[in-house]
Amino acid sequence: HSLFRARSDSACRKAACAVLRIFGDGCLFDCFSNCEFTERKAKLKLKEKCFKGMSGAYAAMFTPITKDNKVNEEAIGRMVEYGIANGLAGFYLTGSTGAWFLLTPEERKTVWKRAVKAAKGRCKLIAHVGATSTDESVALAKAAADIGVDWLSSVAPPVFCNNFNRTFHHYKRVSEATDLPFMAYSIGSDLVPERDIRFFDLKNVK
Repeated sequence: HSLFRARSDSACRKAACAVLRIFGDGCLFDCFSNCEFTERKAKLKLKEKCFKGMSGAYAAMFTPITKDNKVNEEAIGRMVEYGIANGLAGFYLTGSTGAWFLLTPEERKTVWKRAVKAAKGRCKLIAHVGATSTDESVALAKAAADIGVDWLSSVAPPVFCNNFNRTFHHYKRVSEATDLPFMAYSIGSDLVPERDIRFFDLKNVK
C-alpha cells in the first residue's frame, strides 16, 4: 500500500503510466498500454508484497493540543471513538496532518499510546515515524512497535534525502527496524515505476 503521487505532465509520462492505489484488501497496479513498464511485471511483484487486512477508510488524525500546550489525550480518545462509531477502519497518526514536525519524540509517543489505549484493537493504527534524520526515524519505529501500533510509515527526511539512493537507504533502515508492515510515503514526488518498484524488495514494505 505504499503511496506515491504522480504528475501527468510531459516530463512525467512514464510516472503517470502507473499508479499504485489501495483497492479492497490488496494492491492494484494500473498500467496504461503505452507504458514501457509492463503490467505483468508490476502485478507479479505486488502480488508477493500485498498485505491483507488493511482495507477500508482511514483518517489522518490531527494532533489536538491543550491550552497549556500539551497533547490533548482526552480529545484523542474521543476522536478514536467517533471514527470507529462512524465506520473508519483506522487512523494515520502523527503524519503531516498531525503536525509531526512540531512534536517532540515524547509527544508523538504520547499520541500513539493514547490512540492504542482508545482503539482497544477495534481499528488499525498507522504510526508515521518520519523525522529529520534516519536514526531518529529508526528509534521512533521501534518505540511505536513497542507501544502496539499495527503499521509504520515514513516520509524521507526532508531536504537531505534528495535523491533515490538516499531515500532507498532511509526506507531500508526504517523498514528493517521492526517486524511491522511498512508504508513508504512520498508527498509530491514523481513515480518512476522502473525505479520505485525496488522499494518492494525491502523488508516489510507493503
